[in-house]
Amino acid sequence: MRDNVPADTIEEYYRKALTISFIDHLNSEMAERFSELHMSASSGLKLVPAIIEDVDETDFTFFKDDLPSPDSLAAELLQWRLLWDTEQTPKPDSIQGTLKCIDNTFFGNISAVLRICGTFPVTSCECERSISALRLLKSYLLRSTMGSARLTNLALIYIHRSIPINIRDIVSQFIRSQPRRMSLPDFLYDK
Repeated sequence: MRDNVPADTIEEYYRKALTISFIDHLNSEMAERFSELHMSASSGLKLVPAIIEDVDETDFTFFKDDLPSPDSLAAELLQWRLLWDTEQTPKPDSIQGTLKCIDNTFFGNISAVLRICGTFPVTSCECERSISALRLLKSYLLRSTMGSARLTNLALIYIHRSIPINIRDIVSQFIRSQPRRMSLPDFLYDK
């Protein structure tokens, strides 16, 4: 941004100096965020029955290498569309709901596309949050004395703090899994 933009009025100065550069930056960020790769990867969302669109085989070239039988994709898409056009029950409105009711033997390619789309992170902050939690745990705890299973479990507990944990159930499960451990009284709950 230039400070000495030639302008006759204050409004023209701000339009040239700030607004145009801001809109240019916004356009470049939107183009990067919604690139051709992102758009082709999100084409799998067209298969969700509640929002199903007219699709053809060319919409799924991004997934071609991951399909179990790519030659039968066109026929599968036609059958998929016919199935949901005639279906009278409520149509699933999410990838997860669609995966619960799909017949994997008859719709193998569609199932593969939906499973891949179900693993896409919604935003990059989900991945960044996991990495930040792992970095925090590794620096806070001694990682050389901790196994990978314990580190994974601690990371999951840290990331999903909103899920309540019943300590009594965890202690009971530990006691059952370690029968050689001495049974001690429960000082937290026994009176």
